Parts: sequence; C-alpha cells; structure tokens
Amino acid sequence: MPENLQLDQQPQHLAELDRLVSSIRYKPGWSIRLGGPARAYLCATSLNPNSTPPHDPIRTGHMFALPRHLLLGDPRDLAVRRALIRWVFAQLLLAEQHEAGEWFSWEGQRVYFPGHQGDDPYAIRECWTGTSADDPSLEL
Repeated sequence: MPENLQLDQQPQHLAELDRLVSSIRYKPGWSIRLGGPARAYLCATSLNPNSTPPHDPIRTGHMFALPRHLLLGDPRDLAVRRALIRWVFAQLLLAEQHEAGEWFSWEGQRVYFPGHQGDDPYAIRECWTGTSADDPSLEL
C-alpha cells in the first residue's frame, strides 16, 4: 500500500487515473491497468513463454505501488499526467528487466535470475553457481 494511504481513502480523481492508465498501450498481449488494494497499484500482465522448460505459455504479472504524489495528484494537470505516464514507462522497463534476468544465461547459468520469494524482484543480482563472480576462470 502506498505510504500513508488508507484502504478507505479513494483518490479524488480515480476515474481519470483509470482512464489515463487504461489508454496506455504497450506490446501485444500486455494489459496495463490500476488494481490491488484501493486501486493504488499499477498492474501489468502479459502472456509469455515460461523461462523454464518446457517453455509453455504463462501469464506473468507485475504490480507496482503508485507513488503518493501521483495517486493523489490531479491527472487533468499536464505535469501530473506527464509524470504518471513517465512513471508507468519506467515500471514497464523494470518488468522487462525482470523478464530479461529470467531468460539471460551464460554457459547454461542464469547469472541474473531475479528474486521471487521476498527479494526485490526488480533488483539486478548475480547468481553464479559453483563459482564466484571474481573467479579468474570467468574472464573472457
């Protein structure tokens, strides 16, 4: 839940926020909307091949808490509208970075596999197995 926002607090301009976010388009198969508690989250979902074999299609979802200043700002204001659109774009980049970490591999190792269980799923972290990142044998 965004900081200091109570479940019973609905942004004054929720309908306009909904309209603005729902008008954003991204890749085919992606859905972008507001959702979650108090509709205070950006929810981006897509149908992609699973990054683990057998690579069957899987619906992936990313949820980002809207910053308070955007959630409570008036989206009819040009500066708020532009800031919200830019913030949504930045969150989509984080979602793509997460997906890239799932797919990227070097010599069979998924060296940037993102955290899923309580870790920040959008932080780039190294996951070297059987060696350390400073092992001279990894030099190209």
